[in-house]
Amino acid sequence: MGQDGKEGRRRGGGFTLVELVMGVAIAAILAAAAGPSFARFLAEQRLLDEARRLSDAILVARSEAIKRNGVVILCTLAPGGECGEADRWHSGWMAFEDRDGDGEPGADDPLVPVAEPAAAGGITIAGNGPVERYLRFTWAGNARLVSGALQMGTFTVCRSGLRGYRVVLANTGRTRIERLADECA
Repeated sequence: MGQDGKEGRRRGGGFTLVELVMGVAIAAILAAAAGPSFARFLAEQRLLDEARRLSDAILVARSEAIKRNGVVILCTLAPGGECGEADRWHSGWMAFEDRDGDGEPGADDPLVPVAEPAAAGGITIAGNGPVERYLRFTWAGNARLVSGALQMGTFTVCRSGLRGYRVVLANTGRTRIERLADECA
């Protein structure tokens, strides 16, 4: 008991209703301000994921060519499991060992386990000239066109209004990923 005979009241460790309402209001304001930039960050991370997915598939195709001591082709995917059109990497891709050397999948050309489905909605993946439709790796892991010429190129992974990425293929068959300086159109 206190000095005057009354029991003193102590305030607990909780919050008052006013403090709680103010805290929720401040949190709501901060969330509203950060929301758009966080959504943009997530969208750009999806682009980076797609660039990494393509880079990984290229490296697997290259290693399979070395492991099989043969030629492996990674190409855009068309319906029916055939190589597709140029600049359609976002439609997905497939790989096969090109045993007959014609640059197209055939009955005697076994598939390599790197097939991937289409990219997330709104994302485009396009390769420039030498890599717009396919990549071909020799038994030594070098990138070569069907004609035997060096094959180097750049894939652009984009979504309108965002800064995309470039997957750069060197003539050794290795890749690197770079961020684009400007937003995609």
